[in-house]
Amino acid sequence: MHLVFRHLFTFFSAASLLLCVAACVLWLRSSFYHYDDTLSHATSEVYIEAESVGGKLYFRRTWSSASWWDAEQWTYTLEEDVVSYIPFNPAMPVQFDMLGFVIDHSRGKVDASPYVQTWIIVPSWAVVLITAVMPAVWLIRLVRRRHRAK
Repeated sequence: MHLVFRHLFTFFSAASLLLCVAACVLWLRSSFYHYDDTLSHATSEVYIEAESVGGKLYFRRTWSSASWWDAEQWTYTLEEDVVSYIPFNPAMPVQFDMLGFVIDHSRGKVDASPYVQTWIIVPSWAVVLITAVMPAVWLIRLVRRRHRAK
């Protein structure tokens, strides 16, 4: 059983390391090279978007029974030289805002179409930090195991 646990831990540590590298790349691209990477998907009632811009990850889900968008498969778009664009209006009141983490759930209307929208905003540094934990623990365990074997 111990061997199975070790193999699973190694597998999930490797997956976490890949996510950490991807988060680092998105963080660098959005913060220093001013890229805006967006992944979106829309059905007739739901629009989902994940966006990396300005050193933050923005996740948005919008629902409307009378949507004003066209249904589309998963779409990736890249905009370059985005210096001041922020997809979320920072002046809007939100339910939670601390250390760059934001959660908002709101209702509104666009062209007489009611909608419900949820935003989750996470600083890129937090994603890098969280995804680095498992690989760091794996590395510490490896060093200790080798040190004990001597």
